[in-house]
Amino acid sequence: MIEAPALYPNMTVEANLKFYCRLYHKDYSSIDCYKEDLEVATYLKRKASKLSLGMKQRVGLFIALITSDEFILLDEPT
Repeated sequence: MIEAPALYPNMTVEANLKFYCRLYHKDYSSIDCYKEDLEVATYLKRKASKLSLGMKQRVGLFIALITSDEFILLDEPT
């Protein structure tokens, strides 16, 4: 993931997540698995263009988690 994750700015966070689920043939239930852990639940209905850079990166991590099959390698996770 680069500094600014690839989110569609006119779509909500939830719509972006569902888009990536469809793109990677994943079930939408994976969204429910991580939304509380990543503290994204309150932002699901917000448009991606209205998010701060930190929240965009959190959504980018969320996308990586719901679309990966094996593992995720993080560089400087703190």
